[in-house]
Amino acid sequence: MLRSSLPIPRRSSGLLICLAGALAIGCSSSGTTSPRSASPISAAGSLWIANAIAPPTVVEFTSAQLASGTVSPAVTIRSGSAGSNIGVAFDPAGNLWVASNGSIVEYSASQLGTSGSPAPAVTLSGSSISSPEGLAFDGSGNLWVANAGNSTVAEFGAAQLATSGSPTPPVVISAPGSALTRPIGLAFDASGDLWVSNSTPNTVVEYTPAQLVGTGDPAPTVKLSSVAMSLSAPQFLAFDGGGNLWVANGEGLTTFTIEAYTPAQLMAGSGHPVPAIALSSFTNSDAPAGLAFDAGGNLWVSTINSVVEFTPSQLGATGAPAPTITITGSALAGASGLAFDPQTKGLPLQH
Repeated sequence: MLRSSLPIPRRSSGLLICLAGALAIGCSSSGTTSPRSASPISAAGSLWIANAIAPPTVVEFTSAQLASGTVSPAVTIRSGSAGSNIGVAFDPAGNLWVASNGSIVEYSASQLGTSGSPAPAVTLSGSSISSPEGLAFDGSGNLWVANAGNSTVAEFGAAQLATSGSPTPPVVISAPGSALTRPIGLAFDASGDLWVSNSTPNTVVEYTPAQLVGTGDPAPTVKLSSVAMSLSAPQFLAFDGGGNLWVANGEGLTTFTIEAYTPAQLMAGSGHPVPAIALSSFTNSDAPAGLAFDAGGNLWVSTINSVVEFTPSQLGATGAPAPTITITGSALAGASGLAFDPQTKGLPLQH
């Protein structure tokens, strides 16, 4: 399995690594954080949202609709009458892939222009796909799937994505003990390392590219574990432009959080780190799930029946800020995975 060259090393003498255009948390060699000023939504780029409550749909809100908080989506794609849609991801050609009703389906870019119930261009099924949730493409166009049903992460090669069927994944990662237990979220960092959230044991684990070249049960290179109420049923993941890893927590006491871990914390290895930033802006009725950054560095979060936005300046310190924009309405029912089209530039690979 070939992987593209990546410009930023994963480890660098213990220094905090920053990407050009760092967004939510400021970077410095000392690992300190600083807020960023608010940035506008990109003029290009629509947000696609998977709805987990039947009838399963994926809906599109354009950048103009996001800015205004419009409740009616521009496009609604319906995936049958039962089941649920969970994770979403765009491939390099702009086709939308959805973890839908126990399979993986693709809607081609040409099918996304109008509302309807189109037959998927490609459907992947079979025993290698078990209650799929998070999806992520690597730098070579291979699709990775978090299988919550059998606690594995599977890769489907780019060539296998051209036609429907039950292909055998070239790589299936399982894990001894609880290293992979009901995985939900997937995100690649700038070095091609794959980060996976485990909702049951409350962990986030990392696999290096060398561990992803063949089927097996490698021990994760890094395992982040819960401390206090951090990493509580972690859901989807997203990296910002500064290489900070954001996690949505699906459980809590009176409040639910999204939290960030800096590159320095990720490079420090396994442990129980205290999040660098934690936003306790959510309750049981609107627990966070999906995460996606737009081109302005704003973080969009799906909750049960809404999608909300936090600006970069709100992401710079722990607190409970009120979202800048909240979108609700009947078009959002069990809002889950999020993905921007076109994909936001300047972020580590794709998520």
